Amino acid sequence: MSRSFLRCLALGGLSLWCGCGSAPPSVTGVVTLDDRPLLGARILFLPLGATKGHGGDGVTDASGAFEVTAFYSDNPKCLPPGRYKVVVTRMMRPDGSPAPPGIMTFDSDARETLPAVYSDPRRTTLVAFIGAENEPIRLRLHSVKK
Repeated sequence: MSRSFLRCLALGGLSLWCGCGSAPPSVTGVVTLDDRPLLGARILFLPLGATKGHGGDGVTDASGAFEVTAFYSDNPKCLPPGRYKVVVTRMMRPDGSPAPPGIMTFDSDARETLPAVYSDPRRTTLVAFIGAENEPIRLRLHSVKK
């Protein structure tokens, strides 16, 4: 993935009146890995710079689609406008099944299946902009070839 593409991953979908009014548009998107929908990935949106709020997360379905739920908000479908660091993580057990819900990572045999450039909050290069347009966020991930 080109560096300029990652920097330009300024896509978004939320009205600037987010506070968030009576019917704010949801932050939605699609994640693919090597051009295939990514099932069972957790997508985290972490505010950057002056962006208000606490961020949010969502989980991808079989088509790779997700909808973000805000952390600590009166309106869970609303993220304040601004720049967000995006983390995409997918924990899987050795048999290919997802990590059991409600079990802490260190208590499970599940391991991260995505490259750290997407899954590690300190190393991710993914950034999204939530702005006035209500366009789905498209995250196109690629496996790291050895």
